[in-house]
Amino acid sequence: MQALPAGVVADVTAVLSQNPSGKLPNDAPSATISGTAMIATSVLDSGHAWEIGYTPNLAMAVWVGNRETEFPLYDRVGRRITGDGLPADIYRAVVTAATKQLGLSAGVFPPPGNVGSPTVGDAA
Repeated sequence: MQALPAGVVADVTAVLSQNPSGKLPNDAPSATISGTAMIATSVLDSGHAWEIGYTPNLAMAVWVGNRETEFPLYDRVGRRITGDGLPADIYRAVVTAATKQLGLSAGVFPPPGNVGSPTVGDAA
């Protein structure tokens, strides 16, 4: 059973592949979305951060957070962790290494059909 029409998937993939945090070092196709959830008692500190993405041959989700008690997330040098930081770093490293280790081809995403015109709005 198909959950979404192929054209919709191609269009969503075209949009998600523009996320800079998911760009792989070898420029292989990658589509990702990053997210951060703040601690309920803070407007500055995150308690959860994630990067979810896929290539034509592999999918992966990375979550960094707390399960029982929410504590602020900081990296080893004291910077706040957000989805486009540590989780994205993990995603890029693991997907790149797994693709190589498994001998997967880079593949290509299907072309989008309905993502709009590059002459409208702020498209490149």
